Amino acid sequence: MDRPALLSALRHQRDPGDDTIRESVETLKDCIERISDPKYREPLLVALHLDAQHRGNTLAERRNSYRRALERSRSPLIADVRTLERRENKGIRIVARLLAEGQTHALVRHPRANGPGAPTFSRDLAIDEISQTCYFTSTGSLASQEVVRRVRAVVPGADPRLRIANKYLSESRSGVLRVESGYGCRVLDQTEVTGGAVLATLEIFQRLDPEDGPYPFACRILVNSTNRCQPVVRWRPPVHPARRVEFKLVFDPAMTPLRAWWFEAAFDIEGQIEPPTGEGRHLPLLDDGQYVCKIFEGDLTPSCSYGIAWLWP
Repeated sequence: MDRPALLSALRHQRDPGDDTIRESVETLKDCIERISDPKYREPLLVALHLDAQHRGNTLAERRNSYRRALERSRSPLIADVRTLERRENKGIRIVARLLAEGQTHALVRHPRANGPGAPTFSRDLAIDEISQTCYFTSTGSLASQEVVRRVRAVVPGADPRLRIANKYLSESRSGVLRVESGYGCRVLDQTEVTGGAVLATLEIFQRLDPEDGPYPFACRILVNSTNRCQPVVRWRPPVHPARRVEFKLVFDPAMTPLRAWWFEAAFDIEGQIEPPTGEGRHLPLLDDGQYVCKIFEGDLTPSCSYGIAWLWP
C-alpha cells in the first residue's frame, strides 16, 4: 500500500474488480515464477518471502536457508550472500521493467491462445542468442539486415510463433521495410504500423521443449530507402534474459563512419552519446572503416539496450 504505482500496475494484470492485496501479491509471484533463468527467479522468490520452502522471519534467515539447500543439493547455483543480493536485484529489474512497460501479459500464466490471430509469441520462447549483420549503401542508408536467432523453450510444447518489430528511424513513410524468411522459419504475416514500422509474425519449424536446447533460424529485413540512417543499431531482450548478442556492420567504402562505440544503456538515447576516449568503449574501424563489430556476452536482460553507435562524416 506504500507503493500505489506498483499496486496499480499489478491490478492492471488482473480482473479490475479484484482489489485485494493478496491477489496483488499472487500476481507478482506469478510474474517472478515466469522468469526463465532460475539464477534470478529462485533468489527473488526467497527474498520476497514467496518460497514456501524458505520461510524465515528475516531476509538473512531466508537467504541462509536457501544457501544451505543449494549446498546440500550441490547445485551449480551455489553462491555467497553478496552474489545472491546481486541476483535478487537483477530479478527485481526484470520484473519491474516488464510491469512498467505493461508487458507482464507475456509472463503471467493464461490459457494458450488458439489460432493464428492470437498467439502467445515470446512467452514460450526465449532468445538465447541473436546476431545482426547490417549492410549499408554509398549514401549511408541501410540496404538490408540479416538476423540469426537461437531460441529455446521455457515451457513444454512451446508455441512456435514469435513476433518481431522493426522500424527504419530515418523514414516515416510506408513501404520502407519488408521481412523475408531465411532458414528455419516462415513469415506468417507482416503489418505496417504508424510511421512505417513493420510488425511481423514468424513461425519456427519445430515445437520445442526445454530439453531440446537451442533452435537456430534466420530472417532478413529489406529496406527501400536512400535516406542516410540514424547512426545506431541496438537490441533489447524482449521478455526473457539473453546470453549473447552480436552486431556486424558492413559499410560502403564511399560512406564510412568517423568513429564508432559500443553501449549498454537503460535508455536507448544514452547509447548515441559519444563516450570520452578514456572509457575504452570506442571500436576499431576495420578494413578502412568498412567493418565494425561487437559481441556482448553474459547476463543480458530486458532492463538494458545493447548496441553500436557511430558518427557519420
